[in-house]
Amino acid sequence: MKTPFIDIVAASLALAITLPGYQEGEQGRGPIPNESASRQVSTDVGFSKIGRFDPLMLKTEIDKFLSNHNLAGYAYAIFVDGQWVEAAGGQGGHIRKGIDAPAAPHSPLARQEIASCSKYITTLAMVRMLDRAGLPLDTTIGAYLPAYMNAIASVRAITFRQLLAHHSGLVGGMNDINITLAKMQQCVQTSNSAQFNTYQYNNMNLALCRLLLPYVYWKEVMKLTPQTLAESEINPSLLDNQLATLFLSFVRTDVFKAAGLSTWEELGATDPGTTRPTLYYDTNLEGAAGVTVPPLSTILNLGQGGFDLNAVELAQIASAANDNKIVSKSLMKAIRTGYKNRPLGFNDFRSGAYGRYYFKYGNINWNVNGRRGGVATLLVDFDCSQAHVQVAILSNDDEPDITNINWLQEAFDKSW
Repeated sequence: MKTPFIDIVAASLALAITLPGYQEGEQGRGPIPNESASRQVSTDVGFSKIGRFDPLMLKTEIDKFLSNHNLAGYAYAIFVDGQWVEAAGGQGGHIRKGIDAPAAPHSPLARQEIASCSKYITTLAMVRMLDRAGLPLDTTIGAYLPAYMNAIASVRAITFRQLLAHHSGLVGGMNDINITLAKMQQCVQTSNSAQFNTYQYNNMNLALCRLLLPYVYWKEVMKLTPQTLAESEINPSLLDNQLATLFLSFVRTDVFKAAGLSTWEELGATDPGTTRPTLYYDTNLEGAAGVTVPPLSTILNLGQGGFDLNAVELAQIASAANDNKIVSKSLMKAIRTGYKNRPLGFNDFRSGAYGRYYFKYGNINWNVNGRRGGVATLLVDFDCSQAHVQVAILSNDDEPDITNINWLQEAFDKSW
């Protein structure tokens, strides 16, 4: 016999399927994106020289930088004015070396863990859900935390805007890639007064969205009663799994599908297209075998990290967001404006020669049975008046230089 909570989740997913796409009339939205559209591709880069920007010049600079770092593998993709410039993409090394047969090259279409670049995706999904529910970003999170967690008043007073801009002061979750529901409960019961409303980067902030997004949906869209929600919280282990399932469902429909990703319904914490997934390294030496990253291969760790995408898919999401296909123009402005000069979902921004450059990076390294491996990723949304450019760079090798925005900012400014 089904428990009441399983019925709630089933009903949630059923209703989610019937919800309208991002459309005119919902707080100033633009047109509904073509749900059957795949990514737009251009092999002719002539169109992209609007405003004198030349993606092939940027490709030259990126190749020069990445090829000098002896990476196990890397790939990148460039979007200009809503189109993937395939000729300006690049790659090197492998997602699997020969020692981890079968060997396979890295490429802009090879998926890997994107680490903290996942936070930008989570932010888009969270903002979209708040918009659907008619809630402003300055809504406090307290009403959307499970009652059984007994969150303290100062945690309940955190706003979604503060949370997404890492101004929550939450204690616990720092550098943690395995944030469980139990860890969330401990966190919301711990005083955050020491750092509250000051910038402190913490994985817990975006991990909590895996919980908050479904609760906003249940309370504001489905209008579930307190009694029904209380029944759903009887078994925290079951709750953990089902919150993650519903969170991923909305990321798929509200972000992946809205961005036009061709396999949006399958994407998540693992690559659905292969039984030989990407492995992770700390050297390009052929004799050094790779490792997996078990904590990030489960939907229970989505939110702060965990999504498996390729460079084209990641850049395409940023391009679609820029084109207001995921959230409205006003909400995209709110994301970039952020809170206390910190954008939402990004690490920060830089003022470049041609505009503001919003960036998100991720890096992880770990040790498995004496072997080391890691990830380095960088996503930049170049917000320029003359050309709208998004670049995603992925490596299955933890090279910290990749995540430093300065080199890519310099490369971009040279490409005009």
